[in-house]
Order: sequence, then structure tokens, then C-alpha cells
Amino acid sequence: MRRVYLTTRVFGKGLRKYAVDMSDIVNLLRNGVSVTDPRIRPHVETADAELVALFGSLKGFTPMARHRFLIARELDVQEAHAMMIRRVEWARSTLPIPMSDSVREEMDKGKVVATPYNDLKTDRPIVVIRSRLFDPKIRSMDDSVRATIATVEQSLGRSTSESVCVYYDRTGLDIKRNLDIDFLREVIRVLSDNYPETLSSIYVYPTGGVFKAVWTMVAALLNKRTRNKVVMPKSLDELLEAIPTPLVMEGL
Repeated sequence: MRRVYLTTRVFGKGLRKYAVDMSDIVNLLRNGVSVTDPRIRPHVETADAELVALFGSLKGFTPMARHRFLIARELDVQEAHAMMIRRVEWARSTLPIPMSDSVREEMDKGKVVATPYNDLKTDRPIVVIRSRLFDPKIRSMDDSVRATIATVEQSLGRSTSESVCVYYDRTGLDIKRNLDIDFLREVIRVLSDNYPETLSSIYVYPTGGVFKAVWTMVAALLNKRTRNKVVMPKSLDELLEAIPTPLVMEGL
């Protein structure tokens, strides 16, 4: 059982430390509870203070970024720090993405696009994925992943919250022609390792019987916290409560 110690002020007795069973906190994190939730925030701030005390201010990581890595590692300070070091090394060798002709060609296909719109509920920049434009038979995995990273970087560049909303547009999807599980697996791995907690929510529309089979495969690639960020609107009206009309109409 992991325990952490928080400090509180007891009237007439000064500061006192008390132990907290982290299993309850971890369960809240896995269930998608926001970092701003009062049940979570004190523990995140305590872990962040420990992270900075042990390793310094960690140049290049904002407090918000440090919190994201801590949450991704369920407030394990040592693991979060190791993940941050790996991210620095990855960014040094990967970013910015070289805009080769093949990467530009992938971006021009419109499969994954950084839009100028924000979602209507949390005001995060929207990245739209047009599933009908995928074709695993004619894509380069490396170029597709690089193009996706470049798109995410572009969208995060105008985000004040260091996070984005994804609209996964399944309109016109042909499972046999468009489904690209290998690409999804690789992109999820890269983004999970290097952009933890940058996904605020993902709206999937339309859904139906066929999607349930696909979702079983995709869900297996996601951790529980990320799965809890997936929203499947039951109607077009419900989708339009979060995704601006022009983005939705473009796919219909």
C-alpha cells in the first residue's frame, strides 16, 4: 500500500502530518477525475513539491506540464521524473518535425487536422480525425506518425491549457478499407509516452453496432483514465453541444 504524507494546520497545535492511502487517490485518477478536483489537487501539489525538491525546477516543464506527467504516473515522483527525462531525449531527437515532402503529403490528406475551432464545453483546441480518409495500404507509418505529431504540436501551440479536444469523425467509414489499427497503436504509444494528459476529451460520432467491435480493439490500447475521456454522443444534436457546426457539417 502506497502512502503519502500531507501537512495540515491543527488549531492550537501548529502543523501536523497525516498519512493518506494512495490507492483511493489512484482510483480517482484512473476514473478520470480532474486534477482541479479538491479530492485530487492537494495530492498533486504535494507530489509536485517533492518532484521540484528532488530534481529542481526541471527546465522546459511548466507546473501544468509537471502535473500532467505526475498524473500519468499516478503521482509516483520517481517514475514521473524518469518519464520526463525520456520525453526530453525524445523531443531533442524528434522535434520540430522536419517538413519533408512525404510528411506534407500525409498532412494534406486531411486525416488528422489541427482546426481553428475550440470545443464548446471546455474551450480546448479541436483536432479532427476523419476516419474515412485513412488507407493503411497506401501510407508510410513513419510519415503518418510524424504528420500526426506535427498536427498535435500545432494545436497545442494555441492551447492555454496544454491540452486538446479530439473529434473522431466516423462518417463514411469503411471498416475494411479505412481501419488502421497498427497506426492507432503506434500513435497512442508515442502520444502516451510524450504528451501525457494532453487529451481533454474525445468525441466519437457516429457510433453503432459495427463501432462496438472496433471500440473493443481500440479500448484495449488505452488506459482506464483515457477511456473515461471518450464521449459517444447519441445524436447529432448532442454532438453539436460540444463540436462547432462547421466541423460537423464538413464531414456529413
